[in-house]
Amino acid sequence: MSGATTTHYSARLLGPDLIVRGQANALSCPIYQSGASVAATAATVSIYDASNTAQVDGATAPIVANIATYSYTPSATLQLGIGWRIEWAITLASVVHTFRNDAALVRHLLYPVVTDADLFRRVPALDPTGSAPLTSEADFQDYRDEAWAEIQLRLLNVRNRPNLIMQPTALRQVHRDLSLAFIFDAMATRLNEAYQDQADRFRAHYEAGWSGLSFDFDTDDDGQADSRRSASPTVWLTGRL
Repeated sequence: MSGATTTHYSARLLGPDLIVRGQANALSCPIYQSGASVAATAATVSIYDASNTAQVDGATAPIVANIATYSYTPSATLQLGIGWRIEWAITLASVVHTFRNDAALVRHLLYPVVTDADLFRRVPALDPTGSAPLTSEADFQDYRDEAWAEIQLRLLNVRNRPNLIMQPTALRQVHRDLSLAFIFDAMATRLNEAYQDQADRFRAHYEAGWSGLSFDFDTDDDGQADSRRSASPTVWLTGRL
């Protein structure tokens, strides 16, 4: 632990790295300090599988626009599953710092199905091409991305691995409503506090949608749905019969 005045580097990692087997994966480790991107001068990357075997061992990671990057194509014969990790050794201000992230080898990624057009169908006044848009925002990609990251982490916290969800449209409502909650949160801060009521309303819709959320799930990771999962774990208040 350093002194109280130390300003720490932060690796901007939105969640575990999900590495798709048999195809090129663009990996990166953006570093920030004091609200700005920090230029790395050199970097290497190591990738370990679930048995702690180095699939990549200290490979040079090119620096692109200040960010350490690496393209990794895992063999199509490797076993799918969790327990992988990625370690970046990044030189910042002449000092090597090691940043780690957990990872998994997956068959496919889970992609969102919500676009700005879906937000406009719910709140037409957000459309920047409308006659009187509520905000000057040209698009809402950042809000949708942040909502998607939060939803994936919430799924992981109850052991619902996003890459095993076989019904992406089941997440449409919660993704839309959380995105809108984030948008109106920002508008309440920058434009008018009255928008906070809207933010709270959409967050309540999101939580209600989450409580009833279920989806087709690939329990054995063979590429086909074989069970139905709930996003909310069951809480047993008495002994099970």
